[in-house]
Amino acid sequence: MTIQPAGPGSEFVTASDGVRLWTGRHADGPIPVIKVHGGPGSWDESPQPGRLLSRWATLTCWDQRGAGRSDRVGPYSLAQSVADLDAIRTHTGHERVVLLGHSYGAHLALIYALTHPTT
Repeated sequence: MTIQPAGPGSEFVTASDGVRLWTGRHADGPIPVIKVHGGPGSWDESPQPGRLLSRWATLTCWDQRGAGRSDRVGPYSLAQSVADLDAIRTHTGHERVVLLGHSYGAHLALIYALTHPTT
């Protein structure tokens, strides 16, 4: 995985297949949290959770493959989305994280938790 700059407070994480995934960090507390947005096709557009969680969490947001600031390159599968989420988790440097998902993001977070039960 390679990290490339993407502007103030954000960067690109390059997934194992070379697709660049945008990430942003919106808070800096003791609990690592990854926000998983809805969609697919939507993107991270709300900094509100970061403001609400800033005392308790380090909130990492990301745009899923094919959405927002991330590359629009397939494959677009649930298995690939789980792998991309794991690349984001690895990038945070934390072995275990809390996932905060809504809509499709909640589904993706649940599938991730079932396939990665120790993270």
